[in-house]
Amino acid sequence: MTKTDSKTIRALRGLLMLGAAVGMTGTAMAQEQLEEIVVTGSRIARTNLNSTVPLNVVGETEIRFAGFTNLADAVSAAPQLAPALNGQSSGGFLFVGGQSRVDLRGLGTNRTLVLVDGKRHITGALDSSAVDLNTIPTSMVQRTEIITGGASAVYGSEAVAGVVNVLLRKDFQGVEVDSSYGITEHGDGQEMQHSAVFGAKFDEGKGYILAGVEYTKVDSVLADDRNWASPGITFNTLVTPNTSIQNPKSRTGRGGVFRTLVANPGAGPLAANAQAGVSIDFETRSVQGLNANCLAPRNNPTAATPLCDDPSLDYTSIYTTLQGESERLLGRAYGSYQINDYVKMTAEIGAASVDSSNPRAQPAFTGTASFRHNVRRDNAFLAGTSANAVELRRIFDANGLTAPTASAELYRFTEEFGQRVIEQQRDMIRTVIGFEGDFEAGDRTVKWDTYYQYGQLDGKSLNRGQFNKDRYARQLDSVIDPATGRPICRDLLSTDAGVRAAAAGCIPFDWLNGPSQAAIDYSKATSVTIGQASQQVAAFNVTTDLFDLPAGPLGIAVGAEYREEKSDQETDSATAQGLLFTNAIPRRKGGYDVAEYYAEALVPLLSDMFLAKELTLDGAYRWADYSTVGGVSQWKVGLDYTPVDDIRFRGTYSESVRAPNIIELYAPTGENFTGTQQDPCDRSRVATLTGEARNIRVANCTRDIPGYNAATFDSNIGTGRSSLRLLQGGNVNLNEETAETFTIGTVIQPTFLDGFSATVDYYDINIKDAINLPALSGVFQACYDTAGGSPLCQLIVRDQTGARTNVVGGVDSVSLTQSNIASFKNRGIDFSVAYGFDLKDMLDAAKDDSRIDLSLQGTHLLQYDFVAQAGQAARKYAGTAGTPSWKLSGTASYSDDVFTFAWTTRFEDNQVADETLLPIADGQPLPRIPFYTGDVWYHDVRVLYKVTQDLVLRAGVQNVMNDRPPNHPTVYQGTGSATSGNWDNRGRFFYAGVNVKF
Repeated sequence: MTKTDSKTIRALRGLLMLGAAVGMTGTAMAQEQLEEIVVTGSRIARTNLNSTVPLNVVGETEIRFAGFTNLADAVSAAPQLAPALNGQSSGGFLFVGGQSRVDLRGLGTNRTLVLVDGKRHITGALDSSAVDLNTIPTSMVQRTEIITGGASAVYGSEAVAGVVNVLLRKDFQGVEVDSSYGITEHGDGQEMQHSAVFGAKFDEGKGYILAGVEYTKVDSVLADDRNWASPGITFNTLVTPNTSIQNPKSRTGRGGVFRTLVANPGAGPLAANAQAGVSIDFETRSVQGLNANCLAPRNNPTAATPLCDDPSLDYTSIYTTLQGESERLLGRAYGSYQINDYVKMTAEIGAASVDSSNPRAQPAFTGTASFRHNVRRDNAFLAGTSANAVELRRIFDANGLTAPTASAELYRFTEEFGQRVIEQQRDMIRTVIGFEGDFEAGDRTVKWDTYYQYGQLDGKSLNRGQFNKDRYARQLDSVIDPATGRPICRDLLSTDAGVRAAAAGCIPFDWLNGPSQAAIDYSKATSVTIGQASQQVAAFNVTTDLFDLPAGPLGIAVGAEYREEKSDQETDSATAQGLLFTNAIPRRKGGYDVAEYYAEALVPLLSDMFLAKELTLDGAYRWADYSTVGGVSQWKVGLDYTPVDDIRFRGTYSESVRAPNIIELYAPTGENFTGTQQDPCDRSRVATLTGEARNIRVANCTRDIPGYNAATFDSNIGTGRSSLRLLQGGNVNLNEETAETFTIGTVIQPTFLDGFSATVDYYDINIKDAINLPALSGVFQACYDTAGGSPLCQLIVRDQTGARTNVVGGVDSVSLTQSNIASFKNRGIDFSVAYGFDLKDMLDAAKDDSRIDLSLQGTHLLQYDFVAQAGQAARKYAGTAGTPSWKLSGTASYSDDVFTFAWTTRFEDNQVADETLLPIADGQPLPRIPFYTGDVWYHDVRVLYKVTQDLVLRAGVQNVMNDRPPNHPTVYQGTGSATSGNWDNRGRFFYAGVNVKF
């Protein structure tokens, strides 16, 4: 082996010992990075690639040639990354459809800092500071470097959990064209990507330019095209312990369901706990009595839900999208010019245009906390001669609803307005201009760089299938016009001129036999949201070796950075006022700026001594002055110790901060809804208490609810009942989050086994004063279980008359704002093993250039506790769905000069779907059987074939075994929930591609 080859192997081993290369690109990367390099996590260049923090590298092959059409999916195999927004989870969220984000340690995407070439990047959405990796063209990516643990001292806020640094290509010459196509075995979920890149030098090598464009299209996958997802499964709460059964049908029918009428007409007058039992079939518009499995008393509406299977009703899975649609057009240009021996100018511009939608979504419906509709006995469409009208009148009369004002509540999907499809469009541009160079100061070389960057995001979101609640309610409440004998909106007959004026143009809505198009057009609406975010950054950095110590030069880096962030999101006036079915979303506008200064030092303490081959101290300090939270500081200290060539020890301790982002600071009070909160005053909840605890609860409920009776009060909220309206918003008085991070580990490189390395690192992250909305359950607990009440009671608004909730004293809303009240504790062990060797060394018959590369990396999560607010019990997420105790990723590959084959596997161990399924204390009975997900294995294979040096074909299969998501009731499948990105919803996926260079 030549001297050069030995250096290459040593460099490769250096990358591997930092937790680096997975797969087939390690050798190429090592050869390219043989010289001085700035490793993510430090701004000081290091020739030996050593780092005091674990570093994971995902190379070009995994990013560009493994069948992924977006960067986030390509790097997601790294065990340190938790599921985040991707194509299988983002389509149902406002303004984030088609996005892909990364989440280190599961601490949240807003606590993971994404850099591009060591610089910040404009946010990908108006609801978060997180970066959308779909705006970064994969054809331009050279590699990504991932460090976990606090890095705020080096890079600033958002680096609490760590940093993902995307390094782009800057040296390619020629023309490269790439094209790929993929499809599931079901014939859906098609993905195609086409790109072209051009690079060239000019002016005798002083100048360089690189330009490229990339187009990607991803098609949808629907739930009813997968037998495991439609209709899905749920818990049978009618038996103890619970069992797992098929999902029931929705008791909100596509035609309509009267949920306050008895199933058997003539059975007697309507009782207080009368069962819902009459539906209007969507197809035939015929009135039918629901079967017994769909009946439920009004005071306990969930009693029979799990078995509901009436043929006139539908499974909600017919509206579920497993993967949304998206279309992206990305472009990037980079250029540099060596002005003289000391100064080089660089410039870069990137642009992205992203369109996305979720092609199916549940229609708007009546029967929510914010929109109810009661049909009165004198309704115009009950007065008709059709069989449906006659049948409904008979049912009303048989149950004593004979007075004109007598009414029954109507629950129905508004199919006439279409499904609530969210269509989103975002345009992003990012420009960077900078200068860099070096000069001699005495016998020292001083390197410097400075740059200015500007990024802007413009977005528009259309939420279709909405209706104007005022107009819809007005046209539903129609009567027979005594002057014409035809239906007319009741308000048009009002003696109040103002009421008549507001109802001008109202067209009656025939909810029984089908409305006219004019009636649909009168109240149909589309919610429109537009917005813009911008980012400006100016920075200056200097690095040099300050002076020589006995063990080597003392390296330093100092610098300053100014950053300004702005965001403005505005909805149409109807949405802002809460007039549409969607939540009320007022305008949100805000911004902040920050000036930061940092210093970093690399101090060699010992070298080339007995049991001290190398001992290096690494430290950094950063001070920032925010226009919002004021001055904050952060720091880190690390130690790297190599006693002998075969083993190295490393460790860091740091204190990081995260300043509140624009959304957390300036989000106006808007509406949200939850269906899980129980009312402590409900008779079923009070019945569980005894002694003084019961007396305190009853006294507090009596204070807030007119005529309260603990034995009879049935609240409007609770599981299976109406959703609770939450009023949530930002808080300009927020402070920064603080995080303490400790890591310690070892790197093993046995000199007797060339090409082998192993790493083990322990990490411990504690986040205090984390920003979070107050826990809803904590607000209720403090208010009703504290003697004399609590100041938190003012956050709960009760309906004193029953006008809004249909229950006197029902819960109308709860107000919550962002606060520094939460905490996280996350600790575990990361490890990696890598071994590569020339096959010729083991088999004489092998080709001279054939090679085997093996790698395995993983993480063992020891603890993940989240406390929503002080005084609350910790949610223990370790080992629950999305945060497995064990997560592994491994690759085995064979390669020679023309052919490469690689097999990759991903493993997650058995997870309990929800920590609330576990016993609360030893010996306490389980609330339900703890269902588990089972171990999850995914296998991918890929092949590359070099027809020529410039023509490479590739093909592969993702999820070779066609493994489906766990068959578990609480595992949600479908866009609109972040947990749906935990598992593969598509199934087996085939792809092929070609890469040509000229």
